[in-house]
Amino acid sequence: MLNNRQGVRHADMTWRTNGISLGSENRSKEWFSMKKTVFLLLTVLVAATMAYGGGNSEKATAPAANKGIVIGFAGFFTGNSWNNQCFASIEKAAAEDSEIESLIVANADANVEKQIAQINDMVDKRVSAIVVMAASDTAENRVLEDAVKAGIPVVTADHYVTSNNLTCQIYVDQLQWGRVTAQWLVDQLGAKGGKIVVLNGVAGNADNNGRWGGAKEVFDKHPEIKILASANADWDQAKAQPVVASWLAAYPQIDGVWSQGGAMTAAAMIEFQKAGRPLVPMVGEAYNGFMKLWIKNQPNGFSSIAPVQPNFDVQIALEVAKRAAKGQPVPKKISIPLVITTDKTVADTVVMDMPDDYWPINWLPAAEIDKIISQAMSAQ
Repeated sequence: MLNNRQGVRHADMTWRTNGISLGSENRSKEWFSMKKTVFLLLTVLVAATMAYGGGNSEKATAPAANKGIVIGFAGFFTGNSWNNQCFASIEKAAAEDSEIESLIVANADANVEKQIAQINDMVDKRVSAIVVMAASDTAENRVLEDAVKAGIPVVTADHYVTSNNLTCQIYVDQLQWGRVTAQWLVDQLGAKGGKIVVLNGVAGNADNNGRWGGAKEVFDKHPEIKILASANADWDQAKAQPVVASWLAAYPQIDGVWSQGGAMTAAAMIEFQKAGRPLVPMVGEAYNGFMKLWIKNQPNGFSSIAPVQPNFDVQIALEVAKRAAKGQPVPKKISIPLVITTDKTVADTVVMDMPDDYWPINWLPAAEIDKIISQAMSAQ
């Protein structure tokens, strides 16, 4: 199965891997035109994917001059737009790579057992390499290590796992994500603190665990912060809205919202305004719909912070997996830096003429991917 999201957009910033500059993108008319072109291509992929439904699919994605490389992609789930974009991005990248004969795509529906079975199936099919967005940071270590022992390179994308025996891991530091955003909320509420609610992602997921783990470290040091309630809304706006509505009905005072997903923060803003409650400081994420609401409400004093979780990690993972399948050296780890959108930079990050369900900073040119991999190799 394949499912998709949207886009290609940048913030005017320099990416770094292990402290090494990855270069910045130029805010030119040509660049914005390219981003919109890729957005349209990915939108077409989304429509095609949704027609397939769930499960596995295998498709030839390269011209006749391919070298016979078959990559397996074990995706996490298609339950929100960010993950859908990852499916779309890796399929587009594979289709454009003449060395990749086919891409076997599997959707685990956020189910560990299902993903383990899908990975075993890829091993049985003797794929050239596996890219995985793991459903668990621990439960899949054995099946992934067994794949490596069978001679199949394994590259993780976005979801870090605890095994040290894989080919390469590509990730954002989610503990830092949680610490930085929680500290921002503590600072916003000041010495008196306040009562907050917490919107988490998918229970048991590595990113979810890392973000909340980092935030909890901070909140535990501040007894003036009282957590009224928390819920797993799967990083999904539709799931978050009724949760926030119920909290607003139950708690006459909510002073802040710690949310680990931009779509969920958009849900919180909408429900606060529907209830006639003043907006409070809320942690967000670089989700286009949320950033539009942020900008709209800035004149009224609304403030937020939004880390960037780029989709291009699957592009990097695909390239690393291909190189490993060819026997070329690859880095053991690639740490994508945490970039923060603030009140001062949100206008430079949002794309007002793109849909709400769009995530800026999610496509890299091949030259940038090569630079990231090369610099990570030099740093290890």
